[in-house]
Amino acid sequence: MIEHKSLRFTIIIVICISVLFGILSNFKIQYQFYLWELFVDTKIIALMLLLLFLHKKNTLQYLNIKLLLSNWNFKKNIAFFFLPLFFYATSIFVGLLFKETSLNKLDNTSTLILATIFDIPAIFVFSMTSILVEEIFFRGFILSTILQKRSLTNSIILTNLLWVVYSVSEIIGIEEINVIKFILLLLFFLSVGILCSAVTERYRSIWFGYSLRVGLITLTPIVITTLLSDSDSFFTTESLIFNAEGMIVSFILLLSSFIFYRAAQKILDQQQEKLQI
Repeated sequence: MIEHKSLRFTIIIVICISVLFGILSNFKIQYQFYLWELFVDTKIIALMLLLLFLHKKNTLQYLNIKLLLSNWNFKKNIAFFFLPLFFYATSIFVGLLFKETSLNKLDNTSTLILATIFDIPAIFVFSMTSILVEEIFFRGFILSTILQKRSLTNSIILTNLLWVVYSVSEIIGIEEINVIKFILLLLFFLSVGILCSAVTERYRSIWFGYSLRVGLITLTPIVITTLLSDSDSFFTTESLIFNAEGMIVSFILLLSSFIFYRAAQKILDQQQEKLQI
């Protein structure tokens, strides 16, 4: 957790980081690059520097983070990694039904699948210096801090509004972005953040939300058309409703979030009852 006296300062700094990288992204100034074969994201470095500053000021409490990092389960991580396939299967089915989605006959199907499979271990490893840092910061420190003073609902909403602001630079950098795409992507990022937060509180683990996000990055480009990258996929659509970040997927993400939220709230209620006894 972050001490409450430093929480407002932390939020202001995160917003400043978000604005700075939003400006860089708007002017197409690269802030993500490869140093030899090592991927470097200066936005993540800024977040890590903020954590280092808070540590130096003795405003971080690590007990909750240690608990969230220690709850590891191989089978659950695999399940959450492949969970996006369920989201996309639903969207694809509805898209095919309304003839808004079509099967793309790829010439390099085997190569694409094998390349994705062999990339999975590397993506998991390299994502620890990016996605895992974000999960620890937002779903670990920020969420747990707000949760000390507010309800689970308010804590999740406030945490992920900040998370969306932080993610805006990734949206601005997309080619041919327009208002509708911008709004849909904001909703998508918010939905992903809410689901990761609900999962974190349900299982008291950072790892499952982390695996979910790695799954989204790894599986999305080969399954269905995505706004976030250019790649060959098995199913294509021109509709903003049925693509990987469309309204169907965001709705399913939020519906899944509600299921995990209810379970997390039940656990919190049981803990409070024990404390009262």
